[in-house]
Amino acid sequence: MSTLLGGAAPSSGTKAARISAIKAELLNSTFLKTTSNGDKYVAANELVAWLRAQFISISTTDSVPAERQTAVAAMGTRVDLVPKVLPWSNVVSRDYWSTNPAWPAVSELANEEKTAAFIKTVDSLKSASTRLTDHFENIKSQQISLVPEGYDYHAPQYLPEITVRVQDTRAYIYTYINDWGWESAPSDPSDVKTVDNNDIITITAPAPPSGRNIAKMRLYRSASGNSGAAFQFVIENATNLTDGDWASIGNRQYVDILGTAELQEVCPSMLWIEPPEGLKGLKAMPNGVMVGFDGNSLFFCEPFKGYAWPKEYRLTTEHRIVGIGVFGQTAVVLTEGFPYYVSGADAATMSSQKLEFPFPCVAKRSIASVDGGVIYASPDGLCLATAAGITNLIAGAVSRSDWQTWLGAQNNWVSAFGGYHEGIYYMFNSVGAGYALDLTSKKLSALTQIASGVYSDLMTDKLYVVSGTSLLDLFGGGTLNAAVWKSRIFVMAGHPGFSCLRVESDFASTVTVKVYGDGVLRHTATFTDRLPQRLPPGRYRDFEIQIEAACQVTRVTMATTMAELAAT
Repeated sequence: MSTLLGGAAPSSGTKAARISAIKAELLNSTFLKTTSNGDKYVAANELVAWLRAQFISISTTDSVPAERQTAVAAMGTRVDLVPKVLPWSNVVSRDYWSTNPAWPAVSELANEEKTAAFIKTVDSLKSASTRLTDHFENIKSQQISLVPEGYDYHAPQYLPEITVRVQDTRAYIYTYINDWGWESAPSDPSDVKTVDNNDIITITAPAPPSGRNIAKMRLYRSASGNSGAAFQFVIENATNLTDGDWASIGNRQYVDILGTAELQEVCPSMLWIEPPEGLKGLKAMPNGVMVGFDGNSLFFCEPFKGYAWPKEYRLTTEHRIVGIGVFGQTAVVLTEGFPYYVSGADAATMSSQKLEFPFPCVAKRSIASVDGGVIYASPDGLCLATAAGITNLIAGAVSRSDWQTWLGAQNNWVSAFGGYHEGIYYMFNSVGAGYALDLTSKKLSALTQIASGVYSDLMTDKLYVVSGTSLLDLFGGGTLNAAVWKSRIFVMAGHPGFSCLRVESDFASTVTVKVYGDGVLRHTATFTDRLPQRLPPGRYRDFEIQIEAACQVTRVTMATTMAELAAT
């Protein structure tokens, strides 16, 4: 092509490279020729043919798809280049300039003043040369701009619409929704497929299992972004969807035409699994979290979703777990060895702390949550776990051997149980014998009621016990036996003469108070209200008080005078 047209051969590469080559060729003025007598002229036909070839050559650049190169080449034959080339050709020709007023006349050349005429001719030629150079530069600039302008503004109308192919690698999962709105853990991912935006993907989900009350299915698709990859929501089958969607549980096919930007929330149940087998000892913690255990493993559910127990939330303890109690945001995990405190605002952020207190739990039914702590039975006594640590509530009042004797044979310790009500912890051993421990006064009292179970009901504000085949209100009166409490022996400094007595109680039943002086029953008083009663005369050094009631008694006061009694 270079030999035929007198210009350089078309270059290869991108459109920008082609245009740069065309500009360079025009700047070299390859098409400005010289005749045998020295006249300059423009090879117009060669220039037109060369420019047309350059347009056609653009069709083979890397930026033009193969299927569109024919259309681009055809465009090159439709562009009219002659109006652009002709002005340049004319301005260079001798005939054009001979008619210009600046061209010297023949008569002037024949005049005797040849020197002056020659000088005038030289000046005219210089002026013509300057004008010719300026005009040539202008025409050359037009020719250079012709190439990109012709391609950018003429070629597109002959080219088919460009469709960009965007590839995407994806997989799908699905979940089930039951009639309570609970979402299951996801299925295994489908096979990974590579598709583009022109592909149509049809997803067919398997039939849901029977007997699980499944009402809906949800479809999720994998997607990746700057922050990572996740499965995002595509569609949920429901009765209000249009035809072609998952219109019912029986229609399990869906045609996915969504773009990545149209996907919605991330699948929330990716880590959810069903409660593990053997899960026991469930307790409710704040923020909707349930905690349970099996062996030495501690499990937490997703907040407010008691059916989802992610593996990632599990914690372990050194010894086997016996039971769990809760106070505040802390779960007291009681084991066969050291206890643990586990706390956190969310199931995913729970942390555990092993306490260096050698107080294992011997009976899971003895565990009870109380105000600001948890009570449980250990081999050393009745322990209270609070934010300050663990203390033995009966240390100093009951010896370790007496406590273990009350628990019974060691293999019966596990059967001890207890409950908390109105500031008092009630505990029973394997044969039903019980004690009541006032957590405020730290006083320990024996119970005559035989029980095999105890329950504190917050709604009715009552403490119930199981006695035989009956469920009884421990302080409800009726057929219940009255509780009997006897004080220690009070040794007085002298021999005071107590003259009056008063009882503080809710008086849900009659309260009987027996006063002992020097080991002998001196008086029995029956109270149905808090009005004081007189005591018979007598002075004694040692005093004991015994209370019998089927209701709660909070205080018994004796005084030497009514004025002294009124002041208390």
